[in-house]
Amino acid sequence: MLDDHYVANPNNAHLDTSELEGELNTFFGMRSGQDLENAAPWPSIHNLIETKVPTAPDEPPDNQLICRYLSPTKFLWFLSQKEIFFGKANGFDDSCDSIIPEDYNRCVKILLTKRNVIPIAWDEHVRLMQSRWLISCWTEITNPHDDNLLWHRYAGGKYGVGITLRYGMLRDLFKKALEADRNTEGFYAGYVSYEYPLRIAPFNKRQIFRNEKEIRFVSRTDILAHKQIEIADLISEIGLRISPEASRDHYDAIRDLWLRSGGEDRIHIAGE
Repeated sequence: MLDDHYVANPNNAHLDTSELEGELNTFFGMRSGQDLENAAPWPSIHNLIETKVPTAPDEPPDNQLICRYLSPTKFLWFLSQKEIFFGKANGFDDSCDSIIPEDYNRCVKILLTKRNVIPIAWDEHVRLMQSRWLISCWTEITNPHDDNLLWHRYAGGKYGVGITLRYGMLRDLFKKALEADRNTEGFYAGYVSYEYPLRIAPFNKRQIFRNEKEIRFVSRTDILAHKQIEIADLISEIGLRISPEASRDHYDAIRDLWLRSGGEDRIHIAGE
């Protein structure tokens, strides 16, 4: 029977892992089973895979407007602290976030299994590497209307608040703060790529998230559980974005809180 309900994915081609397979077989040599597992080659394998996908993300123009959606509770925290929270990738809802490409991961598991190694320790190492990424997630604003799902997924519904800034000034502030912190390593910023083309791990997400139009700021750590960066110096540059579903009373209350906290009267209802 013809399945005329199937919608083909033109980008559904798998990566050619033959080169990686050859390199790993050379690296493993004659080792197998407990001998290979005792060698604990997981960091070397992971590092090798990272060299296959070294491409940094593309960046938006410095004047690009970006938005961070906050729930009412998180917005009140932001008012009191004037800080932006960087969370660990392994705490995100998407378990695939910030890990190596699945085709490479599958290649490693198949080779280990052929050499009588159950890839439990490898899986644990992949998750450990995922947990090193510190990430702050924002959305590119290119349209007067927001995706309603973003309000509900990230802002807790119609009473959430979006804070808006220009990409370049926020990138420069984050870069300076993270490079000055001895507990963090490296700084990356730019667009998330939705499956193709592949970028370094934290900038790849599945197509199902493509409507988020995400821009990320990223660093690595082996020590910190999270990172908070003060942006009080940018308070005069920040705008607020309110859901069109929110009441006028909500708009007035947010505006009053914002102005009392030293913010500028730069408050907009999305789509108006």
